Amino acid sequence: MRLFKLIAWAFAAGAVALRTTESTAGVESLVRRRLPQHADSFRFEIVGEPAATVARSDIETERVNDSYSVSSTSDGKILVQGNTVGALFFGLHAYLSSQAHVDVWWFIGSQLHKAPRELPVLSSPLTGSSVVPYRYYLNAG
Repeated sequence: MRLFKLIAWAFAAGAVALRTTESTAGVESLVRRRLPQHADSFRFEIVGEPAATVARSDIETERVNDSYSVSSTSDGKILVQGNTVGALFFGLHAYLSSQAHVDVWWFIGSQLHKAPRELPVLSSPLTGSSVVPYRYYLNAG
């Protein structure tokens, strides 16, 4: 029984460590490739509960959808926070399209090269979340 408890604790600790080391490298690489002039203008963090079904009691469960928050930091960077890597991408897209007024369109191509030299500072956080519990390519954000 003690061995079982030890294994269970080790598994739980590993799961926590895995969650806390979820990488933002993909979204950072995208910014370096597609917005090289602004590669140092963004900071990305995974925060909060991952998108999953969270048990609130023995009977109820609550779905935590992808969510993001974009804000300006005191050192002039744009901080994109989300509970999943997908939420970070969604937050980056929301900021670029609504604040910097650039986007990637299937039919006219990328406008990312038109991003302003100085990225707009946010006076209040830009937040959003997915409206569906499970997100797939091209489904509702």
